[in-house]
Amino acid sequence: MPHLNKPQPRLRPNRRSPAPHDAISPPSGTSVFLTLDARLTQALGGAEPPASLQRAGALLQALRQTFDGELRRWCPLVPDLAPDLTMGRVRDPARELGLDLSDLRVLYRALRVVWLAELVFGERELAHRWLSQPKRCLQGRVPLLLCQHGRYAAMIEQWLVNIDEGNGP
Repeated sequence: MPHLNKPQPRLRPNRRSPAPHDAISPPSGTSVFLTLDARLTQALGGAEPPASLQRAGALLQALRQTFDGELRRWCPLVPDLAPDLTMGRVRDPARELGLDLSDLRVLYRALRVVWLAELVFGERELAHRWLSQPKRCLQGRVPLLLCQHGRYAAMIEQWLVNIDEGNGP
């Protein structure tokens, strides 16, 4: 009779190599989209594109943390000013910085693609490197810059999922 608590060997790993940062990696057997949606919900209060300017502060903060000082290089829409407190009340970063809802949706797409790449590659540095290098199938364009346009964001997300599933370059 086999031992019931004995761990079963994995027949095939679901990733090319173990991720050095477990905080970025999805739990085994979990869709990267479920993990991405959970991360977006935790950081922004929802996994959908912003429907109002109320989530601007959380979105800008998540972008600044994700890009570590290189935000202006990749997302020129984001001003250098950080939201702060003035006379005891919270300032509205979107209105003060001149952002509108369509700007927030562009920034949301960029954040979503970057976080998806981090999940797929298992490491922030690898994801940022892949996203910032020109790709032949994009006619030499850079995925991170291109993903800020709606139709290309979905294409790059699908490309990342194909890579995660072992179906892509």
